Amino acid sequence: MPQQRSHAQSVNLDVIVEAAAALFDEDGVQAVSMRRVAARCGVSPVVLYRHIGSKDDLIALLANRALDQVELPEPGTLDWREEITRILRTMHRVHLEHPEFVQITVARPIDAIVAYRGMEMMLGALRRAGLDAKETVRSEERRVGKEGRSR
Repeated sequence: MPQQRSHAQSVNLDVIVEAAAALFDEDGVQAVSMRRVAARCGVSPVVLYRHIGSKDDLIALLANRALDQVELPEPGTLDWREEITRILRTMHRVHLEHPEFVQITVARPIDAIVAYRGMEMMLGALRRAGLDAKETVRSEERRVGKEGRSR
């Protein structure tokens, strides 16, 4: 049991998310369970609940992690068309590399700072292109749908 205790003391949110990401990468989202993540960390599932409230919270953290690793151009450094093109291509690449994230990002709330970074950049590019505030918002509504979900 001392082995279990030392592992429990070394487990933190980053370790848990890394373990979940490894399972996700190996076998997809269906492989991510609190029991399997705990086993990967060498602890009891109860230990995970000290850091994460539920499996859904863990999946949302995985989505945030993936979106946070998306490399976007520096805002305002490119022509507005090129900036929007790069943002959309980057997001497309991420979704092609991790198709499970499409369902995750549509079905679960994602941290606004991470999820909306690209959208804010696109809105800024549209404003630089000459669209007024209303036209910019309408453009984004058409892109994602009025309910805020991707089409």
